[in-house]
Amino acid sequence: MGQQKRTLGQEPWRRLTWGARLSGLGTRLTLAYMWVTAVLVLVLEILAVIGLLILLFSVILPFTYTLVVRQTAERYAFAASLQAKDSALDPQSTFRENQPGTLALPGTPAHGDFQIPYTAANAPETHPFAFALVIAPDGHILASSYPQRYPLQASASLLLPHRASLIAEALEGIEGSGQDLAATSRSIYAAEPIWSRARHPLGAVYVQMEAPSVQDVFAISPHFFVLVEVSGLVMLLVLAPIGGLFGRLTMHGLVRRIRTLVTATSHVAGGKFTQQVRVGRRDELGQLEQSFNRMAHQLAESTRQQRLLTEQNARLAERARMSRDLHDSVKQQVFALATQIGTALALLDKQREETRPHLEMANELAYLVRQELTALIQELRPSALVEKGLSQALRDEMVRWSRQSGIKVDLLLQDVPEPPLSIAEELLRVVQETLSNAARHSQATQVQLTLKQEQEQMMLTISDNGCGFDPATVSSQSLGLRSMKERMESIGGTLLLQSSSGQGTRIVACYPLTGDAKM
Repeated sequence: MGQQKRTLGQEPWRRLTWGARLSGLGTRLTLAYMWVTAVLVLVLEILAVIGLLILLFSVILPFTYTLVVRQTAERYAFAASLQAKDSALDPQSTFRENQPGTLALPGTPAHGDFQIPYTAANAPETHPFAFALVIAPDGHILASSYPQRYPLQASASLLLPHRASLIAEALEGIEGSGQDLAATSRSIYAAEPIWSRARHPLGAVYVQMEAPSVQDVFAISPHFFVLVEVSGLVMLLVLAPIGGLFGRLTMHGLVRRIRTLVTATSHVAGGKFTQQVRVGRRDELGQLEQSFNRMAHQLAESTRQQRLLTEQNARLAERARMSRDLHDSVKQQVFALATQIGTALALLDKQREETRPHLEMANELAYLVRQELTALIQELRPSALVEKGLSQALRDEMVRWSRQSGIKVDLLLQDVPEPPLSIAEELLRVVQETLSNAARHSQATQVQLTLKQEQEQMMLTISDNGCGFDPATVSSQSLGLRSMKERMESIGGTLLLQSSSGQGTRIVACYPLTGDAKM
């Protein structure tokens, strides 16, 4: 059965065209995973570039340039130390090239990156620049690479008030450096002491450079954006198919369960109400699978009830046909037989006296057969219940029974909900069995039948004023009483028997009313 269900669940999908498959849920989910992966790669790349730029401008470049500035200051301090006298700096020290006291970095003729350019003209305030100062022990500028802004003999502390403490420490022999990235100039600076041969501070060298900007970085690496674009494209080409494959694999089970539900729904729509699906997981789709199974079970049960009702209607129709056939054929034939026997008796009065007892017995037997057939026809015919309802059928049955038995009847029939035909038939059979017992055993002169509704139950009560009996001695042996109890239990009702010797008998049949049958 499991293999059959699996085959049924796959056949409709296999019959789909390629266009339908490409527009299916699995393909759309795969493309969605690829799209999400592509967007995620782009976002991650943008975040990585931003993080790299932040790291570059806040950590890497300032640290690198700080090392460059300190190294440059150290080399200028070393050059000034070589030109200095035993206890003083060379008064001709200068940063101008090709001069007697030019401070040339030793061993760096070909390394212009470490050479501070000499600026003779006055540069704009916003123009990025680098400069170096040689400061005498008294704090005055002895040599300057930018004399227009930092002239000779000027106080370095006045021109650089924010670096006064750093310069003072360098004059005392303590080197130092720093960054001023929050300012508009974004400067990186360092101060190095100038030592004598006896390791006494003779002065200090102050070097300042501008921190690189975004334009500087792009000028240094013009292919930066090209590299970013190429790397992003490569990541998209690699990761997007991987994301699509991951989506295909992760959604395969979900799509398969949905296809199984679609197939099962198609079978149910085609009338196969026994179709069931396996509940995969306890998720929303699992709840849908459980609901589908309950729906299919309810449809199957409803179909079964409808089939039973159809069969019951067919049986009732057959019983009505049998009733008509018995009435129209057998009963008439028996009546004709009785007529012929009566005629024979009239002809034989003067001929054969020895045949008279046998013919009289045959006449009596024919009469009994006719009576039995009449009673059987009345019991088989459901038309009274169908056409008149339970109350009128009970009334007709009591009137007929009273006329046949000679026992007086008292009817108390209230308006009650009409039960289903099968229930009404069982109640009528209980009444017929009770009346039959009363006629044969009770010696009653009066029988009372009450039909009423109390709360949510229909109560049918039959009582007589007969001799009564002890229920403990006969109820377990009586086929009629056991049959009545079984009838009431088959419809979900109960049967109560109350009797005692000399006090008559009372039978109460209770049937619970359903929601549709309540008043």
